[in-house]
Amino acid sequence: MIAEQMLDYVFDQLDATNRAAFERQMSLDPELSHKVGRLRESIRLMVDDGEEIEPPALLASKTLAAVQHRKAHRHVGDYLPSRVPFRLADFAVAATVFFAAILTLSVPLLRSRAQMDQAACSFNLGKLGVSLANYASTHGTYTQVPESRPAGAYGLMLQDAHALTDPEILRCPSVAKQRPTSVLPPYETLTQLSPESYRELFEGHFAYNVGFGLHQAPSESVRDLLQARRPVASDGPGMAQDGRILEGNSPNHGGRGQNVLYCDGHCQFLRVRWISNRDRDLFLNEANMPAAGLHSEDSALVPSIMPVRLR
Repeated sequence: MIAEQMLDYVFDQLDATNRAAFERQMSLDPELSHKVGRLRESIRLMVDDGEEIEPPALLASKTLAAVQHRKAHRHVGDYLPSRVPFRLADFAVAATVFFAAILTLSVPLLRSRAQMDQAACSFNLGKLGVSLANYASTHGTYTQVPESRPAGAYGLMLQDAHALTDPEILRCPSVAKQRPTSVLPPYETLTQLSPESYRELFEGHFAYNVGFGLHQAPSESVRDLLQARRPVASDGPGMAQDGRILEGNSPNHGGRGQNVLYCDGHCQFLRVRWISNRDRDLFLNEANMPAAGLHSEDSALVPSIMPVRLR
């Protein structure tokens, strides 16, 4: 309210009674009188009273002299081009540096991703080993796929026996990224599937030792079976269109090697296909065939989509 009275007082908008009352208040309050004085001066400065301001003497000549002095003494900024020249070579160098930085960062990332996939694959094989051990504890041996049935049928047999909790553990995660997991049908429906359906169902599943347990002495106990060091399942090998097993390691991990599950339950990443002097190829038997072993220490891990051959 005081601020409005101050404005009205300065602009002479108060009637005689209110003006006299405000002036009595200013006489009793020196601070209010000072504020009114500053307000009056501020308003005076804001109002254009038509007064012309005379420029300083020799302003024009001094300005011209300052410009000439500037030209005679150039600043370092004056030497910089107003537009930086652009050359294709400069772009090529910049692009090379950029891609080199990307590659420098991507190699450790790719290596880390490969190591994670390898570890996840080993984890799946470990869980598969538990499923096989549960099956063996009830049936006396691991799943034995009948001849002419696809090797991957071992997963269906585990499922029907309630020993398999998740079909995802039947294959390497690096393969699982490329294709969704198929729902496993009951084992008894295999005869109703076409070869194309076989491939759709089993492609990418772990290779399996179809000859495991078929050549063992009848007196060998499950406990002895589980303590033996023989390969049971692994990343599948590379295959040609005609069904031949290709040389080299499994393609699941970039050809660096393959995770292998042994019947004692442990997993190992093998960088070669050699198992022992009596089992020189993980994926082929002693006759160089993807079929059941020829003796108790000869084994072949057959691709899941390949039919089982016992002889």
